[in-house]
Formats: sequence, structure tokens, C-alpha cells
Amino acid sequence: MSRYIEYLEGIGLGDAALEATGEFAKAAASESVKYIAGEALGRVGEIFAEEALKAAVGAFAVPLLKALLGVSDKTLVRIDKLVQAPFKTGTRAAIDALKLPAANPEEFAFRGNRLQFAIDQLEIAAVLIPGTKSEAEDKFYIRLLQGLCAELVSGGKQYAKQRLAECVKALELEQQELRNEIQRESESGQRSAIAADSVLWGKSGLSREDRPTAVYVELARRAERAEARARWLSHQVSLAETLLHRLRLTISEG
Repeated sequence: MSRYIEYLEGIGLGDAALEATGEFAKAAASESVKYIAGEALGRVGEIFAEEALKAAVGAFAVPLLKALLGVSDKTLVRIDKLVQAPFKTGTRAAIDALKLPAANPEEFAFRGNRLQFAIDQLEIAAVLIPGTKSEAEDKFYIRLLQGLCAELVSGGKQYAKQRLAECVKALELEQQELRNEIQRESESGQRSAIAADSVLWGKSGLSREDRPTAVYVELARRAERAEARARWLSHQVSLAETLLHRLRLTISEG
């Protein structure tokens, strides 16, 4: 089973980073309200709307894209050397593009061209990824980057939806698998705990002399391990839900 959330946490995209994207998105979304209001005013609101254009476009895509690009260096050291050149070129182009102004149509178009270049380089990287153990996870990360970049490119909305929808589907499947595993671990822990109690209190049918302490200790440890793993898996589910929420907002944006 592919573990996309574990992979993202491994390269540094954890709760803090995703929660930060939420705060940035709230601020940007408030500007998008101004933009919509300006459009509703017609010609009177034309200038007002243009001032808010930069913040309104990509209110949810930009902060999440920045968070993902912020951990791209850790991904770079994990992937095959053949893939590193286009991957590094693509991520660096995207990072530089996000620093560019986009307050008017010309600037927006130029930034879009740089982001399109980043998307194309990342596509080369995706094609070159060999059939390694982390192939699925590496491609998942690249598809995320491509989808979020395309959100900020004129005419890229459908491409972005396609890429991000692939990621959403993969995360939803993983989330359900994690929940099933949590259920199995919880049941295993309960069985071990009951068995440990039986050994301790003599409900197992063994005489007191035949109830070795080692058996109880081992069963108790199994229960603790199962409980700890269930908690860790629950954290993974929570992180998946946060990322899914961000992606669904991005897909529905605009």
C-alpha cells in the first residue's frame, strides 16, 4: 500500500505546514471577496477589483504550493539521480515564479509562462522516475505540484483539476485503508488486553503456579504496541483529512 501521507511527513510537510496554509488562505480569501464585490459593481468597481486580483487568484493554491515547494529539497535527495535535474529545475522555476508580481495581466501572463515551464520540467521528471519502491509517492508529490502550479496559469484550470483530482482520489483510498488498519489494531489491542487480564486474574483456567509473569508482560506489551500504532494511524488520517480539505478548496476555487 502506498503511504502518501507518511511520505509527505517524511519530507517535512506535517500539521504545522498544512495549518499555516489555512491561515494564509483565509487572508487571501478575504481579498477574493473584495475582488468579487468589485466585479459586481461593474465599471465603478473595475479598479477596485484589479487591485485585489493578485490575492484573489489562487487564494488556496498559492499557500499550499509554497508549503510543498518548501520541502522540495528533501524530496530531491530521495529520488533517482536521473530525475533530479528536471525535478530541481521545475521546483526552482516554480519557487522563483511565485516571487514575481502578478498585479496586472502582463505580469500575470509572464508568471504563468514560468509556472508552465515548471509544470513541463516536472512532467519530464515524472516520466523518468524508475520503478523504485517510492515511485508512486514521488509521482504523487509531482502531480500535486503540477496541479497547484496550473491553478495559477491562464487556461490551466482543467489541467489543475485533473491532476489534483488524481491526488484526492489517492488520498481518499489511503484514508480508508488507514481507518481499516486502525480498526484491526484496536481489535488486536483489545484481544491482547483481555488475554493479559485473564492471565493476571486466573480467568484463563491456569492455576496460579502456572500463570508465568512473562506471559502477562508480553500480552500487555502487545496491547500497548497496538494502541500506540492505532494512535499513530489516527494522526495519519487526521493529516490526510487536512490535506484533502485544502485540495478540495483549491479544486472548487474559481
